[in-house]
Parts: sequence; C-alpha cells; structure tokens
Amino acid sequence: NMPQLLAGKGDFNNWSNMQWAAVFAMMGLSNTTSGPTGALSYYLGSNFNVPHGIAGGSFIGKVCTFNHKKGYHEYSKLAGWKNSLDLHKLNSEEKSYYVVSQINELLKKCNMPKSLKELGVLDNQFEGFFDFANNAKPAFNFNPISISEEEYSKIIN
Repeated sequence: NMPQLLAGKGDFNNWSNMQWAAVFAMMGLSNTTSGPTGALSYYLGSNFNVPHGIAGGSFIGKVCTFNHKKGYHEYSKLAGWKNSLDLHKLNSEEKSYYVVSQINELLKKCNMPKSLKELGVLDNQFEGFFDFANNAKPAFNFNPISISEEEYSKIIN
C-alpha cells in the first residue's frame, strides 16, 4: 500500500489498509517492547525534535540489516509472495534478506535520512545516544542479536 501511496497512485483502500497497519502495529507494541529501534527513536525525537515516524525510520533499516548480517533470519517469516517472485522456493536466509532489502527500499522511497547528521545531530552529541543506550538496556536486550558498543556506534552514525 505504501509504495502505491508514495507514487501518488493510492486510493481509499490503500489509505484504509495503512490505517489498519497502524492499528495492528500499535497492538503489537502494546504487547511487546519497542527494542532498540523504538528506544533510539524516542531519544532522537525528544532530544532533537524529530517526528517519531522519521526517528524510527532512521533506525529500523539499520537494526534489521545488522541483525540479518549477524545471522538472525527470522525476518523470513514476514516474507510472502510478491509479483512473480516465488519466495516459497527460497531458504530462510534468502527470505530474510528479501524482507530486509524491502524495508530498506521502502525507506529510500520515503526519502528517509541516511544519517543522524541529516537530522541535526552534531558529532559532539552522539555521546548522548551511548549514555541513553546504557540506561535503556532492557529495550536493547529485546533485540535478537546482542549489539556491542562498537557495532552500536555504526548503527547510530
């Protein structure tokens, strides 16, 4: 639905489906935790006046890519059939890669900033993200792959 809307070809059903997606996302978050993506988006939003959707979008692709590269392939469970692709023929790693690449492609279509510097975060302000992460360990512990401080630095830059 979102690609249709971004291309200016959306209709009432596309908008309705997006609203339902928002409802289901909220239900999901109400029964789980936001993990590192959500935690970082709250910090970015509240400290740098970045809207929550843009703040979350700044991290979700990076966190999903990190997890996939480190061997987490459960994103494969989100894969379905699209156009002429027979995703059911792919193994879980390939399906996971497909899902992560689709997330990153959608972020590009949305013109999501590629770095926090594009959102006004200065070099001397990155330390605040590290301090926040150390105080928000429970959210980061919900990530399926442990993130070292060095890896975390790559995610936020």
